[in-house]
Amino acid sequence: MKGYGIGSTNLLTLKDGVFGKAEYRNAGESIKARTWAAIEYLKRKELEDKEEILAATSSNFGKAGAYLGRGTPENKVYRFFKSEKADEELSDQVRKIRDYGDQVKFEKFPGSICPAAAEDEEFKEEYGGVSRQKPIAVARTWEGTDDKAVNFDQYRHIGNPLANYLTTGEEIIQQIQDTGEDLNCFVCSLGTSGSFLGTALRLRRFNEEIKLVAAIPKNDQHEEDNHY
Repeated sequence: MKGYGIGSTNLLTLKDGVFGKAEYRNAGESIKARTWAAIEYLKRKELEDKEEILAATSSNFGKAGAYLGRGTPENKVYRFFKSEKADEELSDQVRKIRDYGDQVKFEKFPGSICPAAAEDEEFKEEYGGVSRQKPIAVARTWEGTDDKAVNFDQYRHIGNPLANYLTTGEEIIQQIQDTGEDLNCFVCSLGTSGSFLGTALRLRRFNEEIKLVAAIPKNDQHEEDNHY
């Protein structure tokens, strides 16, 4: 991954004994580059005869995908399913995705900032048996009805937690050891939960006594709460 600008991010000293991982230093400016690269690798054979890559995203996952896929010789289309609210409140992030060129397409729906799969009767418009305004559900349905499309489903694919188990968690262990400090607590906010689950599992296998803290974002931005 490192050759693509992914991983090996700096450990920042926040105060004595407290550190932060500089995931904004990844390609695409977030930890989601790890997830995108892992899913792409695991789907590499499937991608050979596909013309479109689909993904439900609020911004970071799509930004990572657009960055890593820019100028690909296959000239694939990257179609991102997102909410109108993300367009409004994360406009700078969305602009960065658009900057990667004409290969990037958007499908927008009413709803919360972050994609959800739950039904919402208020905006219900049937599309293949799911509510059209729900990015995750529509991306999954689109893949099932278009044999030239493949869905990078960060909510279900093992590549999400696996990327963080193999890279993020391992890096934290090595970097903390280099500081001479003890690794006894890990704090991570939840989105799809892949970053937390993969990293936490690796750290727990290193130290069974480590305290794991999952921070749920305020205002219920993520509706697909079965992951928690």
